[in-house]
Amino acid sequence: MTDIGEVRFGGRAKWGRVTSHLVLAALGAFLTVVAFVAVPADVHAVRALGWYTLAATVLTLAVTAALAGVGQLPTLHAASVDGDEGRGVEAWPWEWRYDLALDLGLGIVLVVVAAIGAAAGNGWLAPSVVVALAAAWFLVRVGLSLSGRRRNEALWLTRGDLVHDTVNGRGRCGRDHVTRVSTIDRFVIADVDTATTQKLPPRPWRRRRRLNDPRTMVFDTSMTGHTPEQIADWLRTELRLEDPRPLGGSPRSATRRRHTRG
Repeated sequence: MTDIGEVRFGGRAKWGRVTSHLVLAALGAFLTVVAFVAVPADVHAVRALGWYTLAATVLTLAVTAALAGVGQLPTLHAASVDGDEGRGVEAWPWEWRYDLALDLGLGIVLVVVAAIGAAAGNGWLAPSVVVALAAAWFLVRVGLSLSGRRRNEALWLTRGDLVHDTVNGRGRCGRDHVTRVSTIDRFVIADVDTATTQKLPPRPWRRRRRLNDPRTMVFDTSMTGHTPEQIADWLRTELRLEDPRPLGGSPRSATRRRHTRG
């Protein structure tokens, strides 16, 4: 078992995220006050949105408190990947669950708003259809997440494959097809000599990602307990790849070492 080291979660990386969540919570609190104080109670659609905003604000504060209390993000560990034994790391899961809860709540409240508009009539039918379509988009996205067509960021190494989970589903390739592992900023980049096998969500729910190339896996390490270099070194050790960084510092293509796995 390879000991790759780990890093504590703190400094700008941690408190920057905490601050951004607090700003969202403050905005949510302001909108909640507007919905319940500045708008008449008989405007039912706005009141429904106000209840959603209140719940989202409370949830945001809960996630912010959890994030502030985290000292160590997820690190390398064993896991079952599609029934195979594997080892790898995933991003802190509570932000993913938080996003999922917001999507579900927004989908439900938009259904309520669409129903209120349709019942009101008087020209509200067409806007209600638009709102219902938006609700369907969020609810389908929740369904895709629950079914595994969208996933929390993770990187797994099984006995046969390198597996990468993202919001665009699960991609994989054979270990022997990985030709180079390098890092850029907070990303670990694995180049492969064949297109990865991917289970993508339908196009309306597919997110465009940086370096979106079927021959490249790009793993974001920002919410894990390891640096990009630690993850890259672990992968090179497990896959028997050369370090692409020469003494001069500029990257070169890595080649597989001339010996078999033992």
